Amino acid sequence: MSNEEQQTSNEQASWERWDGETQSAYRAFCIYRSMPPSERTLKAAYALYSGKPKDWAGNTPGYFTAWSAENGWVYRSGEYDEHIELEALARDFDEHVDQLQRYRARALVWAERADAVGFDILERIEEGMDGIEVTTAQDAARLARASRELFDSASAARAQALSVEELLDALDRE
Repeated sequence: MSNEEQQTSNEQASWERWDGETQSAYRAFCIYRSMPPSERTLKAAYALYSGKPKDWAGNTPGYFTAWSAENGWVYRSGEYDEHIELEALARDFDEHVDQLQRYRARALVWAERADAVGFDILERIEEGMDGIEVTTAQDAARLARASRELFDSASAARAQALSVEELLDALDRE
Protein backbone atom coordinates (compact mmCIF):
# COMPACT_ATOMS: atom_id res chain seq x y z
CA MET A 1 0.00 0.00 0.00
CA SER A 2 1.41 3.39 -1.00
CA ASN A 3 1.79 6.29 1.40
CA GLU A 4 -1.06 8.13 -0.30
CA GLU A 5 -3.36 5.07 -0.09
CA GLN A 6 -2.45 4.62 3.59
CA GLN A 7 -3.54 8.19 4.34
CA THR A 8 -6.82 8.10 2.43
CA SER A 9 -7.84 4.64 3.61
CA ASN A 10 -7.62 5.65 7.26
CA GLU A 11 -9.18 9.12 6.93
CA GLN A 12 -6.56 10.49 9.28
CA ALA A 13 -3.64 12.78 8.76
CA SER A 14 -0.65 10.98 7.27
CA TRP A 15 1.56 12.15 10.12
CA GLU A 16 -0.59 10.43 12.73
CA ARG A 17 0.27 6.90 13.81
CA TRP A 18 -0.44 4.36 11.09
CA ASP A 19 -2.11 1.02 11.67
CA GLY A 20 0.61 -1.53 12.32
CA GLU A 21 3.22 1.11 13.11
CA THR A 22 4.87 0.25 16.41
CA GLN A 23 4.96 2.75 19.25
CA SER A 24 8.76 2.88 18.98
CA ALA A 25 8.66 3.50 15.23
CA TYR A 26 6.03 6.21 15.67
CA ARG A 27 8.03 7.87 18.45
CA ALA A 28 11.08 7.87 16.18
CA PHE A 29 8.98 9.33 13.34
CA CYS A 30 7.68 12.10 15.62
CA ILE A 31 11.26 13.05 16.42
CA TYR A 32 12.13 13.04 12.71
CA ARG A 33 8.97 15.01 11.81
CA SER A 34 9.58 17.67 14.47
CA MET A 35 13.05 18.50 13.17
CA PRO A 36 13.44 21.57 10.95
CA PRO A 37 13.29 20.37 7.32
CA SER A 38 16.79 21.66 6.61
CA GLU A 39 18.20 19.53 9.46
CA ARG A 40 15.99 16.47 8.98
CA THR A 41 18.10 13.36 8.41
CA LEU A 42 17.78 9.80 9.66
CA LYS A 43 21.16 10.07 11.36
CA ALA A 44 20.18 13.24 13.24
CA ALA A 45 16.80 11.75 14.16
CA TYR A 46 18.44 8.58 15.44
CA ALA A 47 20.87 10.62 17.54
CA LEU A 48 17.92 12.39 19.19
CA TYR A 49 15.93 9.15 19.50
CA SER A 50 18.77 7.29 21.19
CA GLY A 51 20.01 10.18 23.33
CA LYS A 52 23.32 10.43 21.53
CA PRO A 53 25.11 13.78 21.22
CA LYS A 54 24.10 15.95 18.28
CA ASP A 55 27.49 15.56 16.61
CA TRP A 56 27.40 11.74 16.94
CA ALA A 57 29.44 10.13 14.14
CA GLY A 58 28.12 6.55 14.20
CA ASN A 59 25.95 4.71 11.71
CA THR A 60 22.17 4.65 11.81
CA PRO A 61 20.98 1.13 12.68
CA GLY A 62 19.15 -0.85 10.00
CA TYR A 63 15.91 -1.05 11.97
CA PHE A 64 15.73 2.74 12.09
CA THR A 65 16.23 3.00 8.33
CA ALA A 66 13.62 0.26 7.84
CA TRP A 67 11.10 2.12 10.02
CA SER A 68 11.59 5.20 7.87
CA ALA A 69 11.15 3.32 4.59
CA GLU A 70 8.23 1.12 5.73
CA ASN A 71 6.33 4.01 7.27
CA GLY A 72 6.97 6.70 4.68
CA TRP A 73 8.68 9.21 6.93
CA VAL A 74 9.81 11.52 4.12
CA TYR A 75 6.32 11.71 2.62
CA ARG A 76 4.57 12.04 6.00
CA SER A 77 6.91 14.70 7.34
CA GLY A 78 6.47 16.66 4.10
CA GLU A 79 2.69 16.46 4.53
CA TYR A 80 3.09 17.61 8.12
CA ASP A 81 5.27 20.55 7.08
CA GLU A 82 2.62 21.57 4.54
CA HIS A 83 -0.10 21.27 7.19
CA ILE A 84 1.83 23.51 9.59
CA GLU A 85 2.43 26.05 6.82
CA LEU A 86 -1.27 26.09 5.91
CA GLU A 87 -2.24 26.57 9.56
CA ALA A 88 0.13 29.54 9.78
CA LEU A 89 -1.35 31.01 6.59
CA ALA A 90 -4.86 30.59 8.00
CA ARG A 91 -3.84 32.38 11.20
CA ASP A 92 -2.29 35.20 9.16
CA PHE A 93 -5.42 35.40 7.02
CA ASP A 94 -7.63 35.63 10.10
CA GLU A 95 -5.42 38.38 11.53
CA HIS A 96 -5.68 40.35 8.28
CA VAL A 97 -9.46 39.96 8.27
CA ASP A 98 -9.57 41.24 11.85
CA GLN A 99 -7.42 44.23 10.85
CA LEU A 100 -9.74 44.98 7.95
CA GLN A 101 -12.77 44.82 10.24
CA ARG A 102 -11.12 47.19 12.72
CA TYR A 103 -10.17 49.58 9.89
CA ARG A 104 -13.75 49.51 8.60
CA ALA A 105 -15.11 50.30 12.07
CA ARG A 106 -12.64 53.19 12.52
CA ALA A 107 -13.53 54.60 9.09
CA LEU A 108 -17.22 54.58 9.97
CA VAL A 109 -16.56 56.27 13.33
CA TRP A 110 -14.48 58.92 11.56
CA ALA A 111 -17.25 59.46 9.01
CA GLU A 112 -19.82 59.99 11.77
CA ARG A 113 -17.59 62.44 13.63
CA ALA A 114 -16.68 64.37 10.49
CA ASP A 115 -20.35 64.66 9.53
CA ALA A 116 -21.28 65.84 13.03
CA VAL A 117 -18.62 68.54 13.08
CA GLY A 118 -19.43 69.59 9.52
CA PHE A 119 -23.14 69.91 10.33
CA ASP A 120 -22.33 71.77 13.53
CA ILE A 121 -20.26 74.31 11.60
CA LEU A 122 -23.01 74.80 9.01
CA GLU A 123 -25.67 75.21 11.69
CA ARG A 124 -23.61 77.83 13.46
CA ILE A 125 -23.00 79.71 10.22
CA GLU A 126 -26.75 79.65 9.52
CA GLU A 127 -27.60 80.75 13.08
CA GLY A 128 -25.44 83.80 12.79
CA MET A 129 -22.12 82.43 13.97
CA ASP A 130 -23.23 81.68 17.50
CA GLY A 131 -20.10 80.63 19.33
CA ILE A 132 -17.87 81.02 16.25
CA GLU A 133 -15.81 84.13 15.88
CA VAL A 134 -16.13 85.36 12.32
CA THR A 135 -14.95 88.84 11.42
CA THR A 136 -15.19 88.81 7.65
CA ALA A 137 -16.99 87.10 4.79
CA GLN A 138 -13.70 85.35 4.10
CA ASP A 139 -13.89 83.74 7.55
CA ALA A 140 -17.40 82.48 6.78
CA ALA A 141 -16.28 81.14 3.40
CA ARG A 142 -13.28 79.44 5.04
CA LEU A 143 -15.56 77.78 7.61
CA ALA A 144 -17.98 76.65 4.90
CA ARG A 145 -15.05 75.22 2.94
CA ALA A 146 -13.84 73.40 6.07
CA SER A 147 -17.30 71.99 6.53
CA ARG A 148 -17.35 70.74 2.91
CA GLU A 149 -13.94 69.16 3.40
CA LEU A 150 -15.25 67.37 6.46
CA PHE A 151 -18.21 66.05 4.45
CA ASP A 152 -15.87 64.97 1.66
CA SER A 153 -13.64 63.24 4.18
CA ALA A 154 -16.67 61.50 5.70
CA SER A 155 -17.77 60.35 2.23
CA ALA A 156 -14.30 59.03 1.46
CA ALA A 157 -14.21 57.18 4.79
CA ARG A 158 -17.61 55.63 4.06
CA ALA A 159 -16.45 54.60 0.58
CA GLN A 160 -13.34 52.96 2.07
CA ALA A 161 -15.47 51.20 4.67
CA LEU A 162 -17.78 49.96 1.93
CA SER A 163 -14.81 48.72 -0.12
CA VAL A 164 -13.48 46.86 2.92
CA GLU A 165 -16.94 45.40 3.56
CA GLU A 166 -17.15 44.20 -0.06
CA LEU A 167 -13.68 42.69 0.24
CA LEU A 168 -14.64 40.91 3.46
CA ASP A 169 -17.82 39.60 1.82
CA ALA A 170 -15.82 38.31 -1.15
CA LEU A 171 -13.33 36.61 1.16
CA ASP A 172 -16.17 35.05 3.12
CA ARG A 173 -17.66 33.56 -0.07
CA GLU A 174 -14.41 31.83 -1.06
